[in-house]
Amino acid sequence: AARGDGGTPEPLFSYEEELDRQGTRKGADVHLPFSPFADVSWSYDRQDDVYLRSHGTTPHTLENGDQVAATNVVVMLVKRISTGRTDPAGNPVPNYDIVGSGKAFVLRDGRAISGRWERGSPGDITTFVDRDGEEITLAPGRTWVTLFPADASPAEIS
Repeated sequence: AARGDGGTPEPLFSYEEELDRQGTRKGADVHLPFSPFADVSWSYDRQDDVYLRSHGTTPHTLENGDQVAATNVVVMLVKRISTGRTDPAGNPVPNYDIVGSGKAFVLRDGRAISGRWERGSPGDITTFVDRDGEEITLAPGRTWVTLFPADASPAEIS
């Protein structure tokens, strides 16, 4: 795309302004304990209608000091695969299996939608469906997709 003539790329996901609250639950905060050293949380800011990202209790900020924010937070529970490699600090460097399907949840508008992610092959776009098999739509805006190890401490939504 960078070498192209510009323009907006085609959307990867489906979007809708309004959320059908049926089948949703409160989803103002999510805690993702990747490890004792990588503790991520997202908290819903009603005023700006975004989720704000933190590492532990420290806001994750951009170079200009703004806190990282997303309109939608999508969490895919995925299988962690050992690569046998370590980083310079000696920590394992895993890979993740993102072909097939698994549990997922989508946070938008202060609500959480539980469902599944599905991806048939590496060339396919990942789709997200609710418990009834209907596609989950995202709110227009910035979307953050997180691959969360299915074998990690459970994610907590409140």
